[in-house]
Amino acid sequence: MHKKLIALFALIFMGFAMPSMALPSSWAYGPPYTHITGDRIAANMPVPFDTETDHATVGFIDFEITDYTPFTPSNFPREGVGVEDREETSYSGTHSLKITKNADSPQLGATLVLNPNVQPGDWYTFSCMIYAADITEGSPRIVIQTYSAEGIWIRERSVGSSIISNTDWYKLTALIEIPEEGARLRIMCYLPQATGGTAYYDDLTLKKMRLDPMDTVLLTPSYKGLIYGEGGMGDINMDIMVYDYNGVYSMTDMGFKSQIVDESDNIIMITETEDVTSKMSVSFSSKRLGYGEYYLQGILYEKQTETIISQKEWTIRKRSADYRPTVYLDEHNRLIKDGEPYFLMQMYNSNAYDDFIDDTVGTPIKTMTHYGMGWWLLRDQYTDMLQRMRDNGLQIRLTLLTFVFSNLSQVEARDLITEQADIRSLVEDIISAYCEDEVLQGYYLFDEADPVRYGEEIRWLNEICANADINRPTAGVTDKMHRYGIFTKMVDIIGTDPYPVMGREDDDIAKVGRYVKQLKTDFPNRPVYIVLQGFHWKVPGSLRAPSEEEMRNMMWQAFCEGAQGLEWYSYRAMKNDDEKPFSQWWQEAANLYSEAERFSPVLMSAEPAPHYQVEGGGEWLNILSKRYNGKSYIFSVNNTKQEDSAQIKLEGALMVKDALSGEVYTLDENGTFDVNYDTLDVKIFEIEQKSYPSPQAELKSLGFSNCAVSYIITYDEQGNAILNIPENVEVIRYGAQISPNARLYINGIRKELEGGIDISQLDRITVRVEGEDKNFFTEKTYFISGASSPSYLFCRNVN
Repeated sequence: MHKKLIALFALIFMGFAMPSMALPSSWAYGPPYTHITGDRIAANMPVPFDTETDHATVGFIDFEITDYTPFTPSNFPREGVGVEDREETSYSGTHSLKITKNADSPQLGATLVLNPNVQPGDWYTFSCMIYAADITEGSPRIVIQTYSAEGIWIRERSVGSSIISNTDWYKLTALIEIPEEGARLRIMCYLPQATGGTAYYDDLTLKKMRLDPMDTVLLTPSYKGLIYGEGGMGDINMDIMVYDYNGVYSMTDMGFKSQIVDESDNIIMITETEDVTSKMSVSFSSKRLGYGEYYLQGILYEKQTETIISQKEWTIRKRSADYRPTVYLDEHNRLIKDGEPYFLMQMYNSNAYDDFIDDTVGTPIKTMTHYGMGWWLLRDQYTDMLQRMRDNGLQIRLTLLTFVFSNLSQVEARDLITEQADIRSLVEDIISAYCEDEVLQGYYLFDEADPVRYGEEIRWLNEICANADINRPTAGVTDKMHRYGIFTKMVDIIGTDPYPVMGREDDDIAKVGRYVKQLKTDFPNRPVYIVLQGFHWKVPGSLRAPSEEEMRNMMWQAFCEGAQGLEWYSYRAMKNDDEKPFSQWWQEAANLYSEAERFSPVLMSAEPAPHYQVEGGGEWLNILSKRYNGKSYIFSVNNTKQEDSAQIKLEGALMVKDALSGEVYTLDENGTFDVNYDTLDVKIFEIEQKSYPSPQAELKSLGFSNCAVSYIITYDEQGNAILNIPENVEVIRYGAQISPNARLYINGIRKELEGGIDISQLDRITVRVEGEDKNFFTEKTYFISGASSPSYLFCRNVN
């Protein structure tokens, strides 16, 4: 038994009562809480991620012996890093790893290399206990790193916590997936460059994890599950992703069921298959639903025993045709506020507020993202500040990112929350105080959180927010891409914050556009925004902060890839920069926000964008076409530090000019013009163009069903879509959603958006969506399979 626990039990047995922490009287919120039980939110409270379940321990080091098998220490002992034999500074036994350094000296740590090779697709956790004995600045960290077989660094996950210095022993855990080219693992305990003092590390543990094998992705309705009015066939759509984790799970032993149930768990619609594949899709019709709340479930089970392996649930909220929240997504997945498309204009801040308000008034910046608790936890102290924001049309986001039970990352959170159910009670108290306040913009639920480790807990927090305040969006920010759809359950809108500039020649500035492009794919049918690097990295190798030219380039990269908003990290970093004057920072910020504001109506336009062609483009060029108020626009960015050129063709173009400089370009008879790009060049073209039929030809959704039964679409190893229909079914119903003005064809015949198909003589269904201009189309084939399905999946009422 651990010696700290022994001491605690001794106090209890001797009759001593442990003192309770008295919360500061200035706090607006705190226990005791009344827990709500008996509803869906209470029932769906997740089990926090736990490294003690479903794992295989690969290695454990408590420093009691010098044999670290299966690890090899690569860089210790050395000055400042070594094993200490002292019971007072060890978590178990008498030995621990001691690291000491000054805050102004380089990073210092101890690295251990895992000797056996690892396999791509596996997941590992590295955890350890940390005691920050006398950390004077910063905080200790750990990292787990993957390398190729040749020893080339590929990926890492680093974690730390600002509360370590305020606790006795504290557990840190880092989780990582081995990437495709990964073969080796290293773990490291370290003090970053800006951290000074002494920290002790003990009980280092590496584990191979057995994770939840299923993700579900609600594609439509994407915003808080809201459906307005009668809806239509196939307007509830969900993708299902199943992972076998290198054979940990066997898909041939699994079955999958999806159903829509009401509050009493009565089944309204259902579909099921015993042929599980790594990707599946299901669609249901909201026509069968009255107004109210429903729950779309995905259930993965073991066929032989019917034991549930994984179950996910989405809330579907059906409202009247004229209902809309204060902020919502329209059919084009744009944020709508006060009835108009809303382009996010935000900036991070912390600690102080008055100077932020003074500087922000009169700029396009409308929202302060505060990344601490202060303003709402100490509500009475900020009455004047909040009123000044209201008076000046400014809003503030409410930060809830610390309320994840497995990682209560701030000291205040650990005082406010003692059990997981407290989170709902506390959050609902906070929301009830501000949900009608015009100063509140929305809720900030995570910042660079690992969605595999914390996703289910943040999903629950997101559902609490939606239930308590349907009128405001939730948001989060990620610095790393993960896998398709894993963020969709966590927030309504998401930002990405790659910070690539260190002032070096090899700065990968094009990373910003790549991140936004990938996130638009992985976070489907929801808005994405960009967080710009408004600070100077204070790490080895960093030479300077980003220039205005670099910031502008990164901003337009993001907009060209579909970002619907601009955020900036951060106001306080600019204020505290001892190298670049705040006046210069603020002027640069004002210039960029003003430029974004000028073109935001064009960027948010839902008019059919013109088709264009580019010769000479490539990865170096981010490009986007838009149509707004009778004019066409092309936004383009050279994301490199080399000059380049391209030819752009826009049929029917009559005149092209640079929207910023006014330069007029020469057009040939085909509507082609030549463009020379300087390094990091941004060019915005305003184009007089003849009217044109829409080229849009998107198949937004398609569902197949019979009465209350839907049919699952699975995908084989070649990516072919397989429509699973029992052999004795001869007629099925379909429902489709397509681009406006486009046409739907099924097996070559023009069709309405919903109807019936006689499949008695068919082995496949080919669906084609043709654009209004007849030049562009989307086509998809569904192969009909008589794969085994439960006997009740026929046309009858399943209630």
